Amino acid sequence: MNIQFQDQLKSYWSNYVDNYSKIQGNQASIGITLINMLDVSNASRIFESGCGPGLTIPTILLNKQLNCEFVSTDISENMVESSKQRVLNFLTFPNGQQEQDSENLFKQISWRAEVANAEDLSQYSSDYFDIYYGGFIFHLVLNPISALKEAYRILKPGGKIGFSVWGRREIADNYTLLRATAAELGYVFPKSHDAFHLGSDRAELKQFLESLGFKNILLWYQNTAANRFKAEQIIEGQNPGMIEFLQKDQELYKQLLIKLDEKIQHKLTVLNEPLMQDCLLVIAQK
Repeated sequence: MNIQFQDQLKSYWSNYVDNYSKIQGNQASIGITLINMLDVSNASRIFESGCGPGLTIPTILLNKQLNCEFVSTDISENMVESSKQRVLNFLTFPNGQQEQDSENLFKQISWRAEVANAEDLSQYSSDYFDIYYGGFIFHLVLNPISALKEAYRILKPGGKIGFSVWGRREIADNYTLLRATAAELGYVFPKSHDAFHLGSDRAELKQFLESLGFKNILLWYQNTAANRFKAEQIIEGQNPGMIEFLQKDQELYKQLLIKLDEKIQHKLTVLNEPLMQDCLLVIAQK
């Protein structure tokens, strides 16, 4: 992901919404763990940053109090609209009909979805939210320092943040296998930032959070299995721009699929293990 400006980041995720929805389920267990650790049932105001297609929104809705104000945000309008549709599907009435006035329905459950940039949350008041939840966001924003400062600002004193980032590269083959295999075949990728930079060193991240003012910090690694059993499944979960890049040379792409399948089958049938994605989970208090 060679992105330097906010409009590029917004475009990247807006174009990614359909493909990202295919892989977001692999992250479900991480989100459920964080939501449980944050104890959302006792919150009066919850803020979600980087909601994406809204995978974990129903889990929070099921656990929060009905009158608890819950705001889900994303930099991409397409992601926000996808989240709204997911909530509508979740709230389908027993007779199969849905409320025609979706915004009124959202008000009834004290939830709304809005476009917001995690690095600039100036539309939200300081010291306002009890909980800030960010699933797989801070390692993807352009300036995680700014984003974490904003998270701290909008939290009430005593409020809690819970977030996840990519963890240890060496046990995250669901993330790394495609690029590593492509590089072996001669693919040369454009320069991009390292998405493992925040999660590779627990001590360094803890020290940084303390410098912002966070306390009672918990950090732990947790990995989860990915339901990826063949090369095509890994490819289909990529951003359209990445897929276009990989398919530019069709002969090379065919070799990539063969080699990638060989590696996946070795993991599944020889090592008898699924592809894994390792994550660093964090809970802290303002």
